[in-house]
Amino acid sequence: MASKNIILEEILKQYKEAATDNLINDDKNFEHFAAEQLLKDENLDEDEINSGLIGDSNDNGIDGFYIFLDGELINQIEQVEGKYKEMKVYFHQYKNKYKIEEDVVLKFNNAFNDIMNFENSKLNGWHDDLKDKIILLRNVILKTATHAITIKFIINHISKANSEDIKDNKSYWSKVDNLISHIENSGISRLGVEYDFIGGEELKNLSYRKPEYSIDLVLKDSPLTLEFGDNNIGYIALVSLKNYYNFIAENGNIQKHIFDSNVRDYQNKTTVNKEIEDTIKNDNNTDFWWLNNGITIIAGKDSTQIGKKLSLKNVQIVNGLQTSYSIYNALKNINFDEFEDARSLFVKIIICDQKDVIDRIIRATNSQNAIPSGVLRATDTIQRDIEQYFLKKGYYYDRRKNYYRNLGKPRDKIISINLLSQCIVSLVLPEKNPSRARSNPTILIKKDEDYDSVFGLNYDFQVYLNAVLIFKKVNEELKKLMSETEFVADNKLEKIIKLFKFHISRVLISEITAKGTPLANDLGDEKIIEKIDRDAVKKSIFTLKNIIDEYEQINSQSIDNISKQTEFSKYINKMLNEKFKVKEG
Repeated sequence: MASKNIILEEILKQYKEAATDNLINDDKNFEHFAAEQLLKDENLDEDEINSGLIGDSNDNGIDGFYIFLDGELINQIEQVEGKYKEMKVYFHQYKNKYKIEEDVVLKFNNAFNDIMNFENSKLNGWHDDLKDKIILLRNVILKTATHAITIKFIINHISKANSEDIKDNKSYWSKVDNLISHIENSGISRLGVEYDFIGGEELKNLSYRKPEYSIDLVLKDSPLTLEFGDNNIGYIALVSLKNYYNFIAENGNIQKHIFDSNVRDYQNKTTVNKEIEDTIKNDNNTDFWWLNNGITIIAGKDSTQIGKKLSLKNVQIVNGLQTSYSIYNALKNINFDEFEDARSLFVKIIICDQKDVIDRIIRATNSQNAIPSGVLRATDTIQRDIEQYFLKKGYYYDRRKNYYRNLGKPRDKIISINLLSQCIVSLVLPEKNPSRARSNPTILIKKDEDYDSVFGLNYDFQVYLNAVLIFKKVNEELKKLMSETEFVADNKLEKIIKLFKFHISRVLISEITAKGTPLANDLGDEKIIEKIDRDAVKKSIFTLKNIIDEYEQINSQSIDNISKQTEFSKYINKMLNEKFKVKEG
């Protein structure tokens, strides 16, 4: 085996060892690894990566499918609100092989015959998850049709092979040209297509892009230095527009990850942002910092200063995202060899590693303007308390997205706020609604009242942890059961396992507590996880199947639709209460 291949295989081996799913096979491991590397700039967490992985039979050549609107991952049409500038759709075909298969391009071409044919609603021969993605894509395109939105399809053929081996393959690239032409002529306005082959070397190099990073910021003059708190340092300085552009951009692309802690997303071409861009482009006579509130940057304690240059570790721009993007947009097409501009930007740099101090800074620097209710939930006391409790138990609560993954913590020990919310809604809340948890995972805590119902009831912290661990344990046993003959041979049982994971977990807590509606305290026993084994999960599956069978008699709908209905969750609660009412009495 070539040395490059040995290195890649070792990287994949280590990645598998850190996997959330201990039973993951090599192909699935490769798919997840490749998706994570290719979508690094989109800043997805574990659950979001998994949401776009298909990798099953009847995938018609598409193993990964991700839809973004202005940087937000879209998994439900309910997320699409307001105006948007850009849609990006990623289509991935993963091949865990050291050879290049040209028929991948033909598969893509055939797939797009169906994807782009809006009149084909049946999509016969497609995997159910892919059907949902295609219908979602069509609905997003239709819903944003009046926005003058730019649509970009990014199609990637991913393999462990050497990309140099295909560089001059005219047959392969002629098929690619036909594919691109086919899609561009589909009749969708403002649609562009990018196609790329990603080989083993590219994947290896992408994996080397570690979140731990340092960026140099060149100042106009030596900064004003201030000390505060527990040996924290602050700098106040002016930075030329050119040097600030070089600070936030790499290879012509803005570095999205440095804005992770900013509470607002980029607001595109708002009046204010357009004015900022126009000022940069057209008003060379007035120094920019006179007209702008400036930028607030937080960096790690390992940051250093040498004269007029700061080497900043793990940069986060916590205030000034709109200004930053406006500067980037105004200067991205500038020839800097001919760029002469003396104007400056006012910056405040805070060197600090204390999370509580950082949270206070984020709140304070964003309090001067109106903030949508609940945007700063990650800094709430309850969120910090959950995080600290989970840490004591050996788990990492990612209240600030990807914080622990960026620190290199084991992926199977990281729990996202979305997953925790799904488990609380499914298993802990009095109304127990696994259907809602499945159908709308991204908007469970979007509204204040929803957030308060999940995190405002002062449950014992072990209840929060157990809710997730119950689901994880159930999911682990479900993967094992998928290989058993009785489940493989029964199409309905197979669908129940795939579509009703939260519902199965809901039934299971009644089975192991012998209560129709277990209370939160019933789930607080640390030993409850020990009661979950294959037999218990299997029993819960068949109990749920019987409930589904009865529900179908009074509600004639597809099993997929049933899984997303709150009315079905109510029906489960009713049937379980009837089943266990004698024991409870």
